[in-house]
Amino acid sequence: MASASNNTAAAEGPEAPVVFPSSIRKPLVLALFLVPLGVAGVAIVADGRNTESVILGSLLAFSGAACAVAFIRALCVRVALVVDLHGIVDSSTVWGAGRVFWEEIDEVSLERRGFAKFIDIYCCETDKAVNRASWRKRVCIGLTKAHGSPSFSIPSYVLSCPIVEVFSEVKSRLDLFRARANNQLLNQPPPLPFSHN
Repeated sequence: MASASNNTAAAEGPEAPVVFPSSIRKPLVLALFLVPLGVAGVAIVADGRNTESVILGSLLAFSGAACAVAFIRALCVRVALVVDLHGIVDSSTVWGAGRVFWEEIDEVSLERRGFAKFIDIYCCETDKAVNRASWRKRVCIGLTKAHGSPSFSIPSYVLSCPIVEVFSEVKSRLDLFRARANNQLLNQPPPLPFSHN
């Protein structure tokens, strides 16, 4: 497998899988910032002076816990994304998509939301991809399905390389798949005439 960090994919050809490792440094910075806020959130909830402070404390506690989980996962899972001939394997987050085939992808875009950039993947056959995804991803999709959200998102802060490089690789592989699919359709023999025998 080719590694994205040393650009060996070009040397091995477009058929070689490209592995994008996960970042430890970015979740660590995020955890150092948000885990103390999470601890403060727990203290606010424990104090419980009024409803607003309990809600604020709960949000802060959830943010801190989410960052701690993201950092622990980054230590355990060293590969965030694999891009290959058949599609992508997303294990970038705890709610990663898993295997998504090229024929299931309708659109790929690079978007900024808040402080991070995301590769948004919109699937034309979301149900097939969702059935292969983890239960955590199925819950997330169920919560966001009605809002026109992307089927899957890959955040920049979990990748050890620039997200533009990852997006470029995903987009070029998707375009290559579509070009090959179009060529196969054009090169098919015409259908046989219908016989009344």
